[in-house]
Amino acid sequence: MANFQQAPGKVYPGFNADINQFKIPLGNDSWKGSIFRDIALWGGDDFGNPLTLVLDDPNLAAFRELNSPGNNLRVFRFYGQSSGETVLRAFSSDGRELITPLNILVTGTEAGSESLSNFLGGGREDTARAIVEECRRHGITLKTQLAYILGTCEHESAFRPIRESWVLTPEERATLETAEEGRKQKLSYYPFYGRGFIQLTHEPAYSKFATLLDIDLHDDPDLALQPNVALFVTAYGMAHSQFGQPLSRYVNESQTDFIGARNSVNSGDNQANREKIKHYAETWLNHPVLSV
Repeated sequence: MANFQQAPGKVYPGFNADINQFKIPLGNDSWKGSIFRDIALWGGDDFGNPLTLVLDDPNLAAFRELNSPGNNLRVFRFYGQSSGETVLRAFSSDGRELITPLNILVTGTEAGSESLSNFLGGGREDTARAIVEECRRHGITLKTQLAYILGTCEHESAFRPIRESWVLTPEERATLETAEEGRKQKLSYYPFYGRGFIQLTHEPAYSKFATLLDIDLHDDPDLALQPNVALFVTAYGMAHSQFGQPLSRYVNESQTDFIGARNSVNSGDNQANREKIKHYAETWLNHPVLSV
C-alpha cells in the first residue's frame, strides 16, 4: 500500500512522515489570507478511475478540489474547522483502500491559549475595530497611538493577515513554481518570514509568541496567519516593543511624531513609507472606530 509523502524538494509545513501525520491549522475559505493545506493525488486506481478522498470525521476539516493542473494530477485544499484528530483515506472506484491512511491533526488555538480573542477575521473596518479592542486590552488607549497602529496595519497588510512578499524579477517570475519556493530561496530567515497584520519575523520572535500563547507557532509558523493570532501579535507586540523601539517614545501625551514612530516597527524604512503611514494614521484619527 502506498503512503502519502512529500514531493522531492518541496516544502510542506505541518507534514511529519515519521508518524504519517499532517497538521492543518484552523481556517476557512472566506478569510482574507485564508489558512489551508494542499494535498495532491497523481494517477488513479487499476481501472483508470480517480481516487476518492474521505475524512473519517468531516466535522473537523473540509476540503475541495482545485482546478486540475493536468497530467492526472489532482489537488485538494484542506481547511481546519474544529480542533481534533481524524484520518484521511483514499478509495478506488470499487471501494478498496489504496493508500495508507493519513493522520490529520487540526491544530486549534483554544487549548492553552486563553489570551486569544474569538476574532475570526473580517473586512477592513471589522478588523480595524478588532485591532483597537485588542490594543486597549493590552493597555494601549491613547487615541494617537491607536491611530498609528491602524496606519501601520493598513500599510503593512491592508488589514489582512498576509505573508511577506517581495518584487519578483522577470527571471524569477519565469522560473519559480510558487511564491513559497521563492521565499525559501530568497529569505535567509525562512520559514520564519513575515506574517500577520504587522509582520512577525525571525525565529526568536516566533519562539517568543509560541511560548506566550502556548501554541505550535515555532513548528507551524503559518499559525501566525490565523486572525486571532495575528491580532494578539499586533497588540502585544506594539504594547511591549517587540517590533522595534517603544511607540511611546514618539507618540505620547505631549507629542505626536508619526514620522519617527516608524522606528517602532521598521527603523530602516524609507521616508516615503513613513509619510504614507503618517497619512494613514492621521486619517484614522477621525475615523468612527476610534470615537467609541
